[in-house]
Amino acid sequence: MNNTIQTIFVIITVSVAVGFLVKKFLWNPKKKTNKSCDNDDCGCH
Repeated sequence: MNNTIQTIFVIITVSVAVGFLVKKFLWNPKKKTNKSCDNDDCGCH
């Protein structure tokens, strides 16, 4: 019985971790920011 519960917890944990990585890197990738400074203060200096 304990082995079954442990296996279920491992599957849930791995699923949450994989879901987090897919969401972070594949689902909505980070957009590239424009690092050029024009006349406004963009805070890059």
